Amino acid sequence: MKDRAEVYLQMEINGRSYPCLLDSGCEQTMMPRRIIKKCKIEVMPTEKRVYAANDTEMKLDGEAKVALMLNGHTIMTTTLVTPDIEEIKSC
Repeated sequence: MKDRAEVYLQMEINGRSYPCLLDSGCEQTMMPRRIIKKCKIEVMPTEKRVYAANDTEMKLDGEAKVALMLNGHTIMTTTLVTPDIEEIKSC
């Protein structure tokens, strides 16, 4: 049984809609590599390191600047890009 509710929003990136998990425990927005590639967004190198809840280091491709659309409003964000997640995680 889950001990917390999961909250998802539908965010639009380059005209495509994706579910986005609002995670109050995260310190940095993260996006799956497959979404960044599909949307043809440039990925820049990063020296940041990220660890999962189980203390395992996550693989990072780099950082990307992404325009997220929510209810007609644009939210510019810098996100880490990783193959290790399946959905957008935003804080």
